[in-house]
Amino acid sequence: MTPIDQPTTAPEDEAFRRYRASGAPDDLARVFDATAPRLAVLAAHLVREAADAEDLVQQTFLVALRDAASWDGRRPVVAWLGGILRHRALDLLRRERTRATTGDEALAATASDAPSPLDAAADEELWNRVLAAIESIDGESRQVLALRLVHGLEPSAIAHALGRNPSTVRMQLMRGLEKLRLLVPASAVLLTALFADTASGLASVRARCSRSPRGSPRRRQQRARRHDLHRVDVARRRDRRRGVLGTSSSEPSP
Repeated sequence: MTPIDQPTTAPEDEAFRRYRASGAPDDLARVFDATAPRLAVLAAHLVREAADAEDLVQQTFLVALRDAASWDGRRPVVAWLGGILRHRALDLLRRERTRATTGDEALAATASDAPSPLDAAADEELWNRVLAAIESIDGESRQVLALRLVHGLEPSAIAHALGRNPSTVRMQLMRGLEKLRLLVPASAVLLTALFADTASGLASVRARCSRSPRGSPRRRQQRARRHDLHRVDVARRRDRRRGVLGTSSSEPSP
């Protein structure tokens, strides 16, 4: 097996493999905590409203739950999720443009929106800019920001890990995010909304995704396959009945 054919071994990739096999919510939570901050930064870069960025992250994970079997294990799961998020962002932009344009104008406006092979590199570059910006921030806010954005810890968990008062951590997080806004202007206001300790943001997205149906992807595929086989069987019986009726109606009357 060549290196390019080998499965990825990052912790979040292994967790997603386990989730695909068993549907274990703990494994899904590990994937979310490891990848959601990076996806949120990408979403904040692609859209203008915090609510849209939050919704993009949630949609990305819901699509991943539905299409878990389509993930190529040779590709990092965060890159696969980033591709899903980009497509969802393009769908959002198309809808907005369609409301403002019609016919050929709408088609022309979206013709150049298809993701290019450089998108993954651009996503990586954006993430590296955020990491560099975090490293450039002085004081205790840098450590809090790194734990929040890079490692996906909630403010309460950061406070426990650092032995600090939760209110102190929240204050340091807000100060750090304000500094980060000046260093990464493309994500400006959205970063504060997504990563602050509020009822919205990533914490609420995580909670909503955790309430989604979690049955084993393999079992969902089996149920879908049985449903398809049932539909085929019903169609065949219907065709047989039609054939019988057709034959009887074509026979000459005695």
